[in-house]
Amino acid sequence: ETIQRMFLKAYNQMMGNRDGVIEDCQIMRTTLRDCAKLDADIAKWQEEIEVVAELVKKYVQDNASCAQSQDEYSKRYENLAKRYEKAVAKHEVLTGERTGRAARDNELHLFIEALRTQPLVLETWDERLWITLVEKGTVHTDGGVAFEFKNGTIIKV
Repeated sequence: ETIQRMFLKAYNQMMGNRDGVIEDCQIMRTTLRDCAKLDADIAKWQEEIEVVAELVKKYVQDNASCAQSQDEYSKRYENLAKRYEKAVAKHEVLTGERTGRAARDNELHLFIEALRTQPLVLETWDERLWITLVEKGTVHTDGGVAFEFKNGTIIKV
């Protein structure tokens, strides 16, 4: 009950500036959706993956058709394999970031829609709002609680 009452205070405090919170969320969404550089980097690493894969394929074919030092072949093949693994790892990190940004954008969209439809003052506990709006609550040793809302706003009560 204590945390529920504290949530009501934090909610009412945040909703006192609902328009400002919504505007900040819209700015964050605009930033999240601007993926031009990220998409260019993803394309660059995808191209690197394809180039290295083709080099490996050609190198293996050359080794099968021409006699050459297997020590040199192994070293060169290992270098190409490392290059390929690096490109794949970079590509995965960037595509993961892209996916994360899209998920965060959607989360903020839902947060904004929830804010727009809720009353400015909440007098009774609403579990659905808690689930929709709150990322986490941290209880401090002094008995205070810091509520982190899904838009990143932290309100201490």
